[in-house]
Amino acid sequence: MKVKGLQERHACVFEDREDIETLPEYVIVVRVNPEKPEEEPEVFVLNRDTVKKRVQGIYLKVKDYEEFKDRWELITR
Repeated sequence: MKVKGLQERHACVFEDREDIETLPEYVIVVRVNPEKPEEEPEVFVLNRDTVKKRVQGIYLKVKDYEEFKDRWELITR
């Protein structure tokens, strides 16, 4: 599992193409609002194949991960 932390509504950036090719099964994007640290963070759950299909260069745009908010059911055993 790979966890990517973001502040505010930004694209998720991977280090390079190799980072994307060697992703673990699940990617968790955690987004916090630095202006309201008392609020719960938003959590987006994606599987490796979804990230690989949607990533553009090294960026996973907001529109490409937002629909996966709180999608914990995607994680299977």
